[in-house]
Order: sequence, then structure tokens, then C-alpha cells
Amino acid sequence: MFSKKKTMPLLVALSTCFNVSHAQELNAGPPDSGFKNLKIFASDGTSKVNIFANGNMQAKLDIIYDLAPGYELKDIHLKQYNTKDELEGWKISDTSNQYLHQIDNLSSTMSVSDSMTAHRYISTEDEIPNSISVCVEATAIKDGVESKKSTCNAQTSNAFVYINAITPHYLGKEDFDLISWADSPLLEKWEDTIEIKEQTLMKKPDTPRILNIESDSWHKGDDAIYAENAFVLDNYVNNPPSQVSQVASWLENSNYETFVKFIENCGWNNFWGTTKQAEILYAHKNDKDYIATFVTQILKGDKFLIKNNEWKYNLCTEDVWSGTYYKCQNIGELWQVAPLTWHRVVNDTRITRPSNSLKVTDIYGTTSELSFGMGQINGYGYSSDYRELQLIN
Repeated sequence: MFSKKKTMPLLVALSTCFNVSHAQELNAGPPDSGFKNLKIFASDGTSKVNIFANGNMQAKLDIIYDLAPGYELKDIHLKQYNTKDELEGWKISDTSNQYLHQIDNLSSTMSVSDSMTAHRYISTEDEIPNSISVCVEATAIKDGVESKKSTCNAQTSNAFVYINAITPHYLGKEDFDLISWADSPLLEKWEDTIEIKEQTLMKKPDTPRILNIESDSWHKGDDAIYAENAFVLDNYVNNPPSQVSQVASWLENSNYETFVKFIENCGWNNFWGTTKQAEILYAHKNDKDYIATFVTQILKGDKFLIKNNEWKYNLCTEDVWSGTYYKCQNIGELWQVAPLTWHRVVNDTRITRPSNSLKVTDIYGTTSELSFGMGQINGYGYSSDYRELQLIN
């Protein structure tokens, strides 16, 4: 027989445990009792959104929820509608990037004044077109008890958003204008030896806004324009003295370069070149369609820039001394005759870079590659051997 002293504490403990458990069950209620409402919309208030499958463009999803008194939202998960599968092949983020969230700009018509809103951003993992219907599972909590609600099997409106990721639209030559040599402002000219102009790349008015440009050939960190850091460079050797011998173009960045240094000429006696400096105008920088600035230099006769292990800038002449050396000059003090050097012909490292590319990323997050090269100048009174930087495709 049990004594009262031994049985009473045990009965009290069992009773307390039962009461707490029973109270939690009463507090929990139905599995979704913590939610009064749960819906999902595209950012324009509809249930469909079109984006480009470029790995950058995000569909913005608005999750609208209304909680019962005392509940707090714990987490939100996006799933595939009806199957509740995970979203394979898609990237989900809590934060937005700088690109547009839909191809078609439609205004929102939904009202969420009495509800709370959470945002999720979803994009493709690669550039393969894809589509999916996305639903939402949410968890709320009160006094340590969780309440879950899902729209993944609901047959009501605003239970899912259909995301259609289509093939990206890549930009090309037809979407841009590169101001021609003839229409570009002159930076410097010295007799018939050297001529330097500023060519500007502009987007056409209907082309999407460009947010970023990338290149491995920026002219920065040194204000001298030398062969090795040229964006495009082509040589036309053995031309008569009056014809073009070399054309080079440099991609400029206004955050780094405001001037270019060069030598006006390379020759004997009073024709030795002076080190000069020309201001880069960035003439169209404030235009809404401005993309990039190129400094293009045309050398005539027997002049050319050459790579050298000791000096970065070497303006040389085809006139060879003793059959062994090119006569060259290097950058020196401004407005002074540039230092004379000799470059062994056998070490001739004449750079040729006939083409190069520039990557541009538009407001939709699509990155396109533009190709450039040297092309013949047509008309404008120039001789047929003149070349200029041109947009190829």
C-alpha cells in the first residue's frame, strides 16, 4: 500500500505535466491557426511574371500574410506548386540586385494595407530557358508552438506565381553607334606624322540602359599610350611616307585618365619628337546614351609604337641605323625633346591586336559581347589607306 507522503508529489507532477501539455494543444489549435491569410503575387500584383534566363534577372515575389494575435513569422519557403518539390535550377534570395524584376513593366493593383509583406527574389541558375509555378510555405510561432500554412495545394487565387524565364536578348552592333573618325573631336595633330582623336561609343535611344562595362584592356594606371596597353592595334608596314603605318586605339576610363602622353614625331636632328600631353575630352560623358570613350591614334610614314622590356613607350622609325638598330624615343619631360634610344631590330616585338571585345550588361542583367577592330575609313576625303576603330558585331 502506498503512503500519502510518497504518492502525492508524483500525482502533482503528473497532473502538472498533463495540464501544460493540454494547454499547449489548446493553444496550438488547427495546424494553420496562426495564419489568417497567406498569398503570393508577382511584384505587379499578378500571378505571372516574365524574366530573362540570364542568371541575373530576378523575379520579385511578394508574400502577403496576416497572422493571428500573438504569432510571429518564423520562416518562408518557396516550393513548386502542387508537388511541393524544391526549386531545382533556380536561385532564391532575400535581397534584390540592381536589375529589373520583370520584362513587362506593369503597375501593381493589389492592396496589402491590413497585411504584412515579405519579399523573395528568384532567378535562373544558368542561361537555359525555364518556367515554373511557385507556391509558398510559411511557419509562424507563438509561445514555442509552431503553426504552418501552405498555398501549394490550394485551389484558390493567389496561391502561386508562374515564372517564365525566356531566352535572353543579346545586344549587338545594331544597338550601338561608334562615332566615326571623321566626326570625332581632334585631340592632337603634328604635321603628317601623328593624329589623335577621341571616338565615343553610344547606345541607340531604344537600346536598354547599360549598367556595367567590362574589358581586360582598360588604359589606366599610366597616362602614356603605349603599344602594350592598346585596346586594338594594327600595323601597315612598308607604306610610302605619306601613308598610314600604324593605327591604335585605347579604351579610356574617366575615373583614371584625364590626359594622354605621347611623342609627336621621331626623326633626325630638328625633327626629334617632343613629349606632349593632350586632354581627353570625354565629350559625350554626360549624355544618357554614353557608353565608353576610345582614344585613337593614326601614325603615318615609317613611324610605329613598339614593345620594349625596358621602356613601355617606344615611338620608333623604320629608318635603321647601321642595319642593326631602330631609332626610337621614349616619354620624357613634358614639352621637352624626348630621350633618344636604340632598339635592336632582331628584338622587334611589334604588337598586333587586330580585334578586341567589350562586355556590356544591361538593365535586365544580360551580358553581351561587342567586338571591335580596325576598318577602312570610307570617304570623308581620306585616302584609302586610312583606318579607324570600328564596331564589328
